[in-house]
Amino acid sequence: MAEFTPEQIIAHLNTMPRAVPVLDAVLEILEDSLPGALAALNLPAIVTWGYAGEEIAGHGFPAILVTDAIRTEVVGVGFADTNALAVICAFGGPTITRRQLQDALDTAQVVRGILTMPAVVGPRYAPDGSLLWAHLLQDGISLVPPNFPMYRGAQAQFHATQYTVQGSNLWPSPEP
Repeated sequence: MAEFTPEQIIAHLNTMPRAVPVLDAVLEILEDSLPGALAALNLPAIVTWGYAGEEIAGHGFPAILVTDAIRTEVVGVGFADTNALAVICAFGGPTITRRQLQDALDTAQVVRGILTMPAVVGPRYAPDGSLLWAHLLQDGISLVPPNFPMYRGAQAQFHATQYTVQGSNLWPSPEP
């Protein structure tokens, strides 16, 4: 017999942060607002929206890809997860043109502009009222590392902080 039931585990998980809703919310915000801004600035339209590491078809570039690394810290009587979030504007690699690199940098800066809008910085809530992040703050922009073989481009970097004091409710309830 299992020491814990699935219901107990999920109830406990709902006192903790969860990264997937953060990544999905960032993609949703960008899919909604980035195309119009890119068109207004005469920058290339995004073909693929997804997670870093997903397979991208040959004509799927430029792409906006999100990824995350999580660090946990003690905060008061609970803890917080700091999501080191990267939004990558990728062009197919292993090499790209100067124009593509310029477009990737410009696009990363437009991403930064969108994700630093006051309504996005936070707190940000899911449609069901769950707290996605307390705040989303920018960390800067960098190039995709030159030894990465899949694509090239630029990435806007952020950190999203999720607290546990009130619980997250970001995990689905078990089916009865």
